Amino acid sequence: MTQSFREFDDRVRRIQKKSRRAGGMRFTVDEYGNVRRRGARRFGLWRLTRGLVVLVAAIYLFKVIGFAFLGAAEFERRADILSEGARWERTVGRLMQVDPLTQELGSRLRPYIMHQ
Repeated sequence: MTQSFREFDDRVRRIQKKSRRAGGMRFTVDEYGNVRRRGARRFGLWRLTRGLVVLVAAIYLFKVIGFAFLGAAEFERRADILSEGARWERTVGRLMQVDPLTQELGSRLRPYIMHQ
């Protein structure tokens, strides 16, 4: 019995050695002892795209909540102040300019925000 385990371990080591040389392939042993070849896992473009979409949505939500909380005049005043600063502040100031969708969503959200 020990000999068969040793042979199996040798076989797995040979497979792993070959898989390192194969580059884009990954070898696994399934529940029946068969060696299966699969493509290596890669960081897909979908994950990156999904992350960027979530980031953009979070920034836009921050903008809408800020507009609803501060009101149109104060929000525009603060965006103008940002647009007079350093390079990154000017970029943020341009992103924080009021657009029609922000106005609409902010005006609908404003009655639900409790502030004094």
